[in-house]
Amino acid sequence: MSLRRSAGTGFVLAWFQDRHGPLRAALLTTVFFWLFHVPSFYVETRSWATAALALGIFLLPHLGSRVITGWLYNSAGSSVLIAGLFHSMHNDIVNSTGLAAAVSLPQFEVLVIMAGIVVLAAAVIAVATRGRLGLKGSSGPSLAT
Repeated sequence: MSLRRSAGTGFVLAWFQDRHGPLRAALLTTVFFWLFHVPSFYVETRSWATAALALGIFLLPHLGSRVITGWLYNSAGSSVLIAGLFHSMHNDIVNSTGLAAAVSLPQFEVLVIMAGIVVLAAAVIAVATRGRLGLKGSSGPSLAT
């Protein structure tokens, strides 16, 4: 499990959640994780324009991933382990040697399919939990604030 994911969930998400509520915390942590990927997109494409396009396309799936991670973290009693396992599983699926190789699809198609699944799942979770993302009790501000 990556230190980045553990720190992002166990510290940053929890801190934002206490101050802004779970849904806003997911949005705020999305910015950090999305920006973290800027160098890797540039290295892979060798073009700032292509990297910016890819980052724009994957902004919503990044938010979806943070919503799912927040829900898993809260529902498992503040477990960074479950957040790390979700992140590892997701990376293994979208990696070119993961699911793309196993099902003989181009990596971009796997990325698009997974992005759609993540966004849809996050929307269902956000609506079903009324934005609380599994957070128990009344800690943190409500969605109305």
